[in-house]
Amino acid sequence: MKEQYIKHIFITSLIAAIVIFTSGIMIGWVLDNYRTNEVLNIIKDNELNSESYNIEWIFLENIGNIDCKILTPRIEMISKDLGETGRELQRYGSASDFKKTEFEYLKRRYFLMEIKFYNHIHNYQDSCKDEYTPILYFYKIDDKTSEIQGYILDEFVKKYNDDTKQENGYKKHGKLVVLSIDGEYDKDPLISTIRNSYNIDIDNLPAMIINFDTIRKGFVEKDELETIFNIYQ
Repeated sequence: MKEQYIKHIFITSLIAAIVIFTSGIMIGWVLDNYRTNEVLNIIKDNELNSESYNIEWIFLENIGNIDCKILTPRIEMISKDLGETGRELQRYGSASDFKKTEFEYLKRRYFLMEIKFYNHIHNYQDSCKDEYTPILYFYKIDDKTSEIQGYILDEFVKKYNDDTKQENGYKKHGKLVVLSIDGEYDKDPLISTIRNSYNIDIDNLPAMIINFDTIRKGFVEKDELETIFNIYQ
């Protein structure tokens, strides 16, 4: 009788453990699926906004009326959307257990969106001088120096983007736009093409390209960044 009771307890516990384990897997899968759809929807919206801006630019260029007052709000919206996409993708990537392939796909699309926006800003600045200061930031995953550099850049964006003019009304710097890219990413040749064009090696990460022509390899201190960004205390 006692042996039967122990056997019953064992079988019951085993079934309960299997149910709990299976439920955990299912919940994880559902959450991963939700995160994937959420990030994908954000990316789709951003891609539509970017394409709309591109068409609007071509239209205004064709009629000879590149108006910064029209284009600036669109640039700001795309920049904001990119920031949100990056944050969601980062959260999703760190939590994903089942959809690694989907995560890599979303990551690639996001990097391509960033480069496309980088090109948008380049064209934009030809007509709207010094309105933005783009920073193409190449980081290394799981690298403490890259993390610290990223925090410093985020701090600059939060601290200075609402204060871009001196007392005499002249701009100190354009609004800072940080576009962060995994410098070791090898799923798209575009990333290595950009790195090679600026002579950035993966052994010199982190690295950044500021305003299209200022290159810094390795960690950059706050004081040097303030000088590059033309920020006066």
